Amino acid sequence: MYRASLRTVEVRRVIFEEDGHRYNGPMAARGQPIDPQVGDQPLLGAHVDVGQPDAPPAQSLRRSERRARQP
Repeated sequence: MYRASLRTVEVRRVIFEEDGHRYNGPMAARGQPIDPQVGDQPLLGAHVDVGQPDAPPAQSLRRSERRARQP
């Protein structure tokens, strides 16, 4: 059994100018200019899913409850 920990993940933007166009984020590698509606902002949805902590099985809980009740 393992314990999942919540981690803060830093997402760095890639911003550069080329031929008068500004590029950012994953689109920079593909040469897509920044969307003028969004501007120079972090890309929405840029995150890493670290998963959810697993709940222990119900049987383990019952066993531990029994242990706790024993004098």
